[in-house]
Amino acid sequence: MIPILANMINLKVIGDKIVSLIRKDASSGLMQNGSDTYKSEQYKRDKLNWAYRSIGQISNFVSSVNMELTGKLFSTLRVGTISPLKVEITFDKSQEHKLDTNAGWGRRLLMLSASNSEIIQKDIKDIIGKKLEESIRNTNINIKAEVGRA
Repeated sequence: MIPILANMINLKVIGDKIVSLIRKDASSGLMQNGSDTYKSEQYKRDKLNWAYRSIGQISNFVSSVNMELTGKLFSTLRVGTISPLKVEITFDKSQEHKLDTNAGWGRRLLMLSASNSEIIQKDIKDIIGKKLEESIRNTNINIKAEVGRA
């Protein structure tokens, strides 16, 4: 992002939108890299039959991977560091092992899908457009033109 635009855009709002999009996709079984298959049929059967209640199972949805066995991983997803040029999305350190395990299974959770990236880009463009319109509307522009002889 161009540094001058950082003052135009509330990156916390953009970060919150990113978090919301990732959570929404995950609850529907869509991973950010498109991977959504179970690697273990036994795990799938166990989840379906509520075998993980002892660790806080809150979902037995198994039509696709929704990353909501206990809900802890995505409940810790949040906006982290914000600077004029970036917004960082983070998970709680206690969930790091789940990130690593899922990465090994081909599920990339620390990325943004192309469709979500397009949504965020459109939001940013809309914000910039509105801010520029407001700025021009609230600014007196005086143009002085003179015709002279050659």
